[in-house]
Amino acid sequence: MIRGIGTQIVNVPKLAARLTSVLPSSTEKYLHPKERAQLMEVRPNGGELKFLATHWAAKQACWKAFGSQKGLGLDQIEMLHREDGGPVLRIHGARRVEEEGNVVEAEKMDTPEEASVTISHDGDYVVAFVMRQAPFNTSLATSTAQSLTRRRAMADARAALKTSPPHIAPVTGRRQHSTCSSSEKPKKPAARGFLRELINITVSTHEDTRPISTGPELGKLGNATAFKGKTIMVNIDGETVGYDNVWLRDACPCPRCVDPSTRQKTFETSDVPETIRPRALRISPKKNGLEVIWDQSLRSQPDKDIHNSFYPYDLLKQYSSPAETAAARHNSESPVLWDKAMMEDAVLWVEYKDYMNNDQALFTVLKQLQEYGLAFIRGMGTDDEAKLIERAAERIGELKQTFYGRTWNVKSIPNSKNVAYTSLNLGLHMDLLYFESPPGLQFLHCLRNSVTGGSSYFVDSFRAAHALRMDNPMAFGALTKTPVTFHYKNDGRHFHYTRPTIVLDPYAVGPDPVIDHVNYSPPFQAPFENINWNFRGFHSALRSFADYMARPEQVYEMTLKEGECVVFQNRRVLHARREFDAASGQRWLKGAYVDIDAFRDKYRVLSEKFT
Repeated sequence: MIRGIGTQIVNVPKLAARLTSVLPSSTEKYLHPKERAQLMEVRPNGGELKFLATHWAAKQACWKAFGSQKGLGLDQIEMLHREDGGPVLRIHGARRVEEEGNVVEAEKMDTPEEASVTISHDGDYVVAFVMRQAPFNTSLATSTAQSLTRRRAMADARAALKTSPPHIAPVTGRRQHSTCSSSEKPKKPAARGFLRELINITVSTHEDTRPISTGPELGKLGNATAFKGKTIMVNIDGETVGYDNVWLRDACPCPRCVDPSTRQKTFETSDVPETIRPRALRISPKKNGLEVIWDQSLRSQPDKDIHNSFYPYDLLKQYSSPAETAAARHNSESPVLWDKAMMEDAVLWVEYKDYMNNDQALFTVLKQLQEYGLAFIRGMGTDDEAKLIERAAERIGELKQTFYGRTWNVKSIPNSKNVAYTSLNLGLHMDLLYFESPPGLQFLHCLRNSVTGGSSYFVDSFRAAHALRMDNPMAFGALTKTPVTFHYKNDGRHFHYTRPTIVLDPYAVGPDPVIDHVNYSPPFQAPFENINWNFRGFHSALRSFADYMARPEQVYEMTLKEGECVVFQNRRVLHARREFDAASGQRWLKGAYVDIDAFRDKYRVLSEKFT
């Protein structure tokens, strides 16, 4: 049973402007104590604004759903996440009301009550929808019908949409206003200073306790309408998504705009008029897509007829949110952060003949590399003349040519120009970080191994970085910002590049930072070039990072046998080698590199085939 519904939209740029003129402590007045601790974690990584806007929108919507007359304090509302990653609001303690200027407690709750919340980020706005049901005493999981109910209500909050008639309807361009479902607006709790200004920059939306009908069935488009002259709002699977007019015109997939043969665009984004609007639009149920007639031609095609565009459901769905976009590129799989014990259970060995001749076996290796960054191939043989390493690497993509050649030998040789070509201990590192584009994958094929010692070991740098972020967010932040220089200056070569130790994905979805890759190669570090910043703080952070990776429980160690090959992500998995006795026998590995783009290309293609 639904007991209350609340919606709220927050203008993020206005919030950002306000944040620049207040003390950080002023922004925390409406946060639950646990949320304040979370804010401290995201602040060093630039996630403060998104965190505050999301929480403010959710709490205001929750306040509406519960009713201001109950005296609910915003700091009593905590946003947390279910096991499936979805957000939920938990209301703690007693609700507060004011009597003659004094705060008193009322309605003490023995157990916290919870309310479902849906958050959407739409351009400059954060939209929150909260639904309060009967007192929470069951699982947090909601039924499909409840999910569609939330989506439909959120659609109503983001725009007052009218159902499109079955024919193409001319666009009036009139501005639509939301209305309050009751004639009497609820009183808001007294607010001073920063909280009052937050309320002033919040876009009010209606709240409604009426039963809400569900949206269209999944996989279908609902209605569509123009909104404020710049956006087309489309109902997708029960949730309303706003598409900028310029973006939509630029994304037109028709044969005039995307050449059918080359699959390349035929115009430039700058050719789209800034003032372009739909002259008419409709949803086509038969084609399951959006049809738009635009009111202007491209600047590069002024004599062309007014353009008609058709956007199928799949395209609109793919770009309905960052998460959907990532999923369509098969980039949404989170890496599995592993240690020694986990890798011993999850280690993947594939037969060479299967890897070479069976796409399903190849995809199994690619998926293992995507999730764990480490996989093994056996049964390759030891005939160097057969070019086995080239064939194995080219099964995924083109070999990366470097000054070491298309492939290279790892042997102990006198007067070596690289520590890898000795019998000495070679500590944890990544290859070629002095390149602008270091290789994404590395292959090492064992041709001979009869020496004493010389085992290989591997560590998941992503797990170490995640542990550092949990234990010491400031140290983690230092490793994401401090530049480290790598170089190779030897044998007539001089390579040089500077990059931070931990690089975050700037387009990641979600409140937590996502690691894109790590740069760690002590043997090839150059002297630091600028120590005007907090060098000692960085040094302490780097030491903590190194100490974590050196723990025995983090190290997966094994000895490659003749005919076996290891494949690993060079920008994630650190590799190393124990010292060996060169006089005790022969140790010969052959290596090759493949760029990360080639790996992702093959992974996406096979993902579409097998998933």
